[in-house]
Amino acid sequence: MLEAMGAWRWLWATSEAIAEAEVYAEDERVGRERWRNEQIEYAVRRFPEANAPFVNQWQQTLAPTARQRLQDAALAQARAETGKPAFVHLIATAYHFGCGILVTVGSAVPNSTRGWYGLIRPDPTRLDMKLVEQLGLVLFTTPCESAALTRAAPPGTRVITVATQV
Repeated sequence: MLEAMGAWRWLWATSEAIAEAEVYAEDERVGRERWRNEQIEYAVRRFPEANAPFVNQWQQTLAPTARQRLQDAALAQARAETGKPAFVHLIATAYHFGCGILVTVGSAVPNSTRGWYGLIRPDPTRLDMKLVEQLGLVLFTTPCESAALTRAAPPGTRVITVATQV
């Protein structure tokens, strides 16, 4: 029995076996990442029209001029950082986005997570922080809501505070 265990240990200790195990581990990691992205995309597409009243109610709590300043700042930041055109998708918001407004770069469309850049004024009590962390979204907020959003956000999440007053 001990001889068999020793042979097994040596079998896996060969450089070829180690390389093969590393390739297998990388394939597994890529597969898990692909599955997670598919789950995120499915969740994002699920019932966007049912979320509209929640989103509108939350976004209407801020003055129109302040909302416009937030959108302008988010678009400018996204363009400056990526060098690509940036877009605001008012109809792509969802409850699990914390009722925030989606910002994308390039030719991204809201139905795919590719090209997503950030969220404008998400509600920290409703925001799916796993989604924020997995996608690396930048969060744009007002000074009075900044502290709550920073506390709720995962470590390493960029929360950009935009002055909305003149």
